[in-house]
Amino acid sequence: MCYCPGDTPSGGYDQAGLPQRDYPCQAYNMNKKLTSTWQRRLLDMRNGLLKNSDNTIEDRKPVGLDQTAVGRLSRMDALQVQAMQIETNRRRQLELKRIESALSRLKDGEFGYCIICGKEIEDKRLNIDPTVPSCIACSRNNG
Repeated sequence: MCYCPGDTPSGGYDQAGLPQRDYPCQAYNMNKKLTSTWQRRLLDMRNGLLKNSDNTIEDRKPVGLDQTAVGRLSRMDALQVQAMQIETNRRRQLELKRIESALSRLKDGEFGYCIICGKEIEDKRLNIDPTVPSCIACSRNNG
């Protein structure tokens, strides 16, 4: 849950000393249209990555060793393409994890709030990359 100014705690405090709440923040409830816009954008990003992954399956398969079927230079080129596609897929999987995390935060009413300090992440930052989990200040301080 996020901790927005103006929200009233339902009582008590958690281990970190933050007020406990039984509901998403008021901003979340007031911005359901904006929430669905972010969800649609994140789902589109995820679907695009999955489609790209499906398109490059063949390029990631092992390269055959039979040099009688493929020349040495062609095989070297195929190995290079394979290595690039494997690395691209690794990065794609990391991005998918970030998207899933952002969707989870959106569902929990925590999207748009820094996971470190709890402050609101600037709209400019979210528009550039809606998967960012932290504000600029915390990103700078935590590397």
